[in-house]
Amino acid sequence: MEELQAENAVEFIDELATAVRRRGWQTPVTILLEVGPPLHFIGEQMLWLAQPALSLFIPSHLIRQLAQVLAEPTAVHTLVGRLNTQEADQA
Repeated sequence: MEELQAENAVEFIDELATAVRRRGWQTPVTILLEVGPPLHFIGEQMLWLAQPALSLFIPSHLIRQLAQVLAEPTAVHTLVGRLNTQEADQA
């Protein structure tokens, strides 16, 4: 499995946080991410398993990047921080 590069990770996490906020999902996504590593692992594995079907609707490289974010605790923590920051900016 290729690792998510730092410069690409920050850009992807920012785009992901913006997309989540735009859809109004920041609260449920934040709660799911803060539950902890067991859900991160399950989510990552589900993405890898469903990648062939999901790639019909979502580009494969985005699915891979999301799975890699879920595999790295620091990336998940950064995403939660971005979601919380954006949520505070909205209020």
